[in-house]
Amino acid sequence: MQNDRSLSISRVEPRRSRRRFWLALSGLSTIAAVALLSPYCVRFPFVRARIERALGSQIGANMRLGSILFGWSSGLTIRDIEIANPPFFPAEQPMLRLHELHADLQFLPLLSGRFDFATKLQGLQLSVIEQGGRFNFACLSPTANLSVPEALPGKSPGGVAQNAGQPPVDLKASRFAFTLTDANITIQRDGQLLESLTNLTCRASKEAGESLLQIDLDGQLAALPQRPAGTLHAACHGDPIARTGDLEFRAEGLDLARFRPLLEGALAEGALTSCSGRIDGSCSARIKAGTAAAITTSGALKIEQLQLAGGLLPGIQLQIGHLTLQPKIEFTTDAAKHSPRLSLAAGGGAQSLGLANGDLQGKLVGLRLTLDIGKPDSARVSDPSAPTASHTTSATRAANESLADLPLSLDIQISDSEIQLLRLLEPVEIVRVNSAHIVKAFDATLVRIDLDGSLAALPGLPAAIFNGQCTVDTGANIADLQLTTTGLELARVRPFVDRAFKPGDRTELTGLVTGTCAVHLVDLHEPVATVRGVFDVSRPHLAGALVRGMNVTAAHWHVEPNFTWHTSDAAALPVLASDFTLDLGCVQLHPLDATALTTELAGKAGIGFAVVADLDSLASFGGPIPSILSGTRGRVSGAVAIALNNGALPPVAELLNAFTADLRVESGPLSHSGFVLHELDMNVSLRNSTATVRTTRSTQLNHGPLVISAATTLSNPAAANLDITLAWQNGKVAGETAQLLRYLVPLLAGIDAKAANFAADMDLSVTLHGPLQKLAGENWLQYLNHWSGTGEFSLRDGKVVPAPALQGLMQPLGSLLGPKVSLGDNGTLALDVITSKFSLHQGALENKAMNWINKGRAIGLSGKVALDGTVELLLDLLPLLQAHKDGARIAQALANQNLAAGIGGTLDAPKLALPELGKTLRNALLDPNSALKQEAENLLQKGLQDLLHGRKK
Repeated sequence: MQNDRSLSISRVEPRRSRRRFWLALSGLSTIAAVALLSPYCVRFPFVRARIERALGSQIGANMRLGSILFGWSSGLTIRDIEIANPPFFPAEQPMLRLHELHADLQFLPLLSGRFDFATKLQGLQLSVIEQGGRFNFACLSPTANLSVPEALPGKSPGGVAQNAGQPPVDLKASRFAFTLTDANITIQRDGQLLESLTNLTCRASKEAGESLLQIDLDGQLAALPQRPAGTLHAACHGDPIARTGDLEFRAEGLDLARFRPLLEGALAEGALTSCSGRIDGSCSARIKAGTAAAITTSGALKIEQLQLAGGLLPGIQLQIGHLTLQPKIEFTTDAAKHSPRLSLAAGGGAQSLGLANGDLQGKLVGLRLTLDIGKPDSARVSDPSAPTASHTTSATRAANESLADLPLSLDIQISDSEIQLLRLLEPVEIVRVNSAHIVKAFDATLVRIDLDGSLAALPGLPAAIFNGQCTVDTGANIADLQLTTTGLELARVRPFVDRAFKPGDRTELTGLVTGTCAVHLVDLHEPVATVRGVFDVSRPHLAGALVRGMNVTAAHWHVEPNFTWHTSDAAALPVLASDFTLDLGCVQLHPLDATALTTELAGKAGIGFAVVADLDSLASFGGPIPSILSGTRGRVSGAVAIALNNGALPPVAELLNAFTADLRVESGPLSHSGFVLHELDMNVSLRNSTATVRTTRSTQLNHGPLVISAATTLSNPAAANLDITLAWQNGKVAGETAQLLRYLVPLLAGIDAKAANFAADMDLSVTLHGPLQKLAGENWLQYLNHWSGTGEFSLRDGKVVPAPALQGLMQPLGSLLGPKVSLGDNGTLALDVITSKFSLHQGALENKAMNWINKGRAIGLSGKVALDGTVELLLDLLPLLQAHKDGARIAQALANQNLAAGIGGTLDAPKLALPELGKTLRNALLDPNSALKQEAENLLQKGLQDLLHGRKK
């Protein structure tokens, strides 16, 4: 039985072997059949449609294939390929159109490890479109996850092949060929054609048995509006095995503006706002990689009318009429063999700039640079991304230290160059550099710059000449600058001055400046600047917002700005030298000497000026200085000072406490409304935020000594009060002085200053208290309503012709009582003596005890005068009646009767109300109990009947 089993097994094994053979043969036959039939299958429309859909879904755009041909010996050929634009882009033109693509891969060489592949593209038409900030080619971005799995066999975690053996393909034995012919590329943005590259050809090849890869590119740039046609050629021949390469670029009529859209797409918004210039020439480079890498370049590129601007060059518009670049560079990482070498030529001819072995020498001619220094006021917004002061200081320090360690020799000359300064695209300055020389020794840290130039004439601005020198020693961390100018018109800096004020607050600034200024800087990281100089300004004119509406003119200004300034502290003030001088004609400032400054600041450190100001000139300029000071020989002299904390200003809240002033104000006669202030002599003092003013006894008002003292606190002006005390003796008042005195003496109301024949002597003392400033929206009357005070005055030996409305005061009780019962004398009122004590409260002057002595008779007055001119005054006429020989008995009889005159109305239009004496006497006679009735017979005998029944006054 065992033998039978063995026989059975032996019969099964041959049967299984034959079955496997036939299965393998069947599979190979199927594969061979598919392989042989596949070139014919791809021609079927349904197969081509499947391929179109599959490729279209991969690239994210609709695709159309005209025909597909494939042969094992002839390769793959696809004709009339089109890729449509994605939605929202023009549908009438495809994104890509290719007449024919042919790819041929030789399979037999693969069996021996060689790679032989050739590709040809013919009739490529590529349309690149940007619309609304989007590119049509964005749809081709891959969406598949192309990351390498961590556990991919044969890969290390870093993705580097673990097999460090020979590559599977022999690169040197392989052959590669790529050809692109009859290609056209257009670039559009929002419907505008930006670039058109035609007749583009590209050939790339590597022959078998060689390691050299060659790439050649040629094309023509079509002519566009304001852009000429041009040609370009680029070639790259590299040996990947030897790790060497040769690059070549050649252009003719290439306009840089053609590349601006591409550069703008690659850079941040606003980085490049202007880019133009025509390039002609060629350049080449040879590169060697490895441990001793090296690069060598040669060639020459000529650039005409180069213009560059944008965020890459902040605030700068670079303009160069003619520039020749000769990029001769020799560089190797093996420092023992070569050091960097660079050659650059600008301006053509003998002009050049070259760097060789650390020696930079050359000449630049015809450089044009444009700077835009201004922006609209609405655009003045702080940039939160701007570097802070500490970052800027660190960057400056790093730059200085790098320059100090740089083994570089400089000898550069610049001539016939120009810098334009623009503000909102309008030229505000044109600086012409006639010559400039920059020199630095090889191992030194000292750099010297000598500059000679001019400012071009502009409309209304004459040309000016300047020259300067700058020496910077980065090793010692110091710098010296000196600038000399002749005929510099101050109007050139007015645009910069105007930026400090509100729009429309125009400042006029003119005058020709001639002089020299030198600056010495110590510690370039946080400089301490010492300034010395002498400037003269002829025919200066200053007006507008800068001087609060004044119109300042002078024949000559002289300035010596000698000071030291710690510029690192924004709140620091300059420390003035003893010879600091500012002579503006109307104002002279000189620094206080050490002794005077110590006295002024009570030993504290600070700065101070000796001040002299001509009030005549300042008043004639208009503005806030009262015009009455003009022609008075007015003068302000004295000292002002401010205490500093380590050279810096104190906080704003403490600024007034740190400020001191001791000034003397003098002037000749000042006249206003008939008052003449003779020989004004006034002292002004400011200490601890408290200001005081006091005149001396030499000050006279209308020939009488006047003493005024005032005091206020300035720490909070809105809440501060002003206290004023005035004492005036033996003043002579006359004529139009009555216009102001009528508030104190209402008898002067309504008079004509010329016809009034007013004259008197006067004493006045008053104390006033009120707010320093008006409240918002208040008028002057509302402001004065807050003031209060008390005072007294005496008017002596006076006379006045009263206003027509007050003529009744001449004989207020009637003419029949005779001349003794009269206040007048030859048509005038006799003001022998008028005395009063008064008070100011709620906008009115109230007389509490006014006494009028008229021809020895005392007449009492009471009432008030509002500051708006309203009058309410009563005159007691009983003392006047007593002047009659029978007046005492009449007055006694009328003891219970009202016998007073009233003055009402206003100071400009007064109204007089006199008592009716006749009616009063008749009423008294009819009264049987009247004392007057008992003596009626005697009174009748003396003629009183004529008074009662005769003429009436």
